Amino acid sequence: MTPYGLPYQVVSRSAAMRVTALDPGLLHDTLGTPAGERTRLDFLELQAPTPAAAQLWQAATVFVSQRLAGLESVPSLLSGQLAHLLAVTALSLFPCRTPDPRRVDSTDATSATLRRALAYIDSHAHRDITLADIARAACASPRAVQQAFRSRRDTTPLAHLRRVRLEQAHRDLQAATPDTSTVTRIAARWGFAHTSRFAAYYREVFGHPPAMTLRHGAPRP
Repeated sequence: MTPYGLPYQVVSRSAAMRVTALDPGLLHDTLGTPAGERTRLDFLELQAPTPAAAQLWQAATVFVSQRLAGLESVPSLLSGQLAHLLAVTALSLFPCRTPDPRRVDSTDATSATLRRALAYIDSHAHRDITLADIARAACASPRAVQQAFRSRRDTTPLAHLRRVRLEQAHRDLQAATPDTSTVTRIAARWGFAHTSRFAAYYREVFGHPPAMTLRHGAPRP
């Protein structure tokens, strides 16, 4: 881990290196930092604090590299989800000094806030949106939006976004056939990088694997 915007030098012999560059804006979006409070993120360690953390970071970068390998074009939603995965992993593993969290005004966690957030998610689920985007559309802080979803829907904004994307993938699977598409391709279109995880989410919601929908359409009850 190297400080953002500062020069650094690496000396190596007979080494193969994988470099992962994360935009500070992506990290702030992942944290849900309001636009006016985005200061520099200072990582306190240049290395992962433990061998286990280093292994997790390596596993995340290898997964993203393998997922993108050989693809002529990458759906924007999938690339955004993979970038978000790396950002979440980096912020979880590498000690970092972040801006002070914004205080939550409970009066912002209203039904109107929830309606605005739901409308934005429904109309933008095909795009790479973050909690910060949802909060801006709802005219509230990220934490207020989270509080509105927890208190009024017993879920989170991102869990609801995943459900909306699952429903869109379900419709695409119903309209497609094995000759015209694949489960992996449709899952990637809706931001699901891991096909087996997508299948688990899909089965939990619809009661059958996505491959069954692709082959036969929606099964009769």
